Amino acid sequence: MGLGPFDLPGGAFLALYGVFFVATIVAGLAIPCWLRPEGEPPGSPTRTNWRISRAGRRG
Repeated sequence: MGLGPFDLPGGAFLALYGVFFVATIVAGLAIPCWLRPEGEPPGSPTRTNWRISRAGRRG
């Protein structure tokens, strides 16, 4: 028996796939919060993003 994930039987492969799926979602939520500068609440645009969004507007 090989050690690759594609060598697993159906149920075990789906369980592994589910674990990776949940880990990806958790990482996708945790990494932006971890990298956000201190003092910036989650969900608020950073100063750089605000400047970028305003740079293309005329008015």
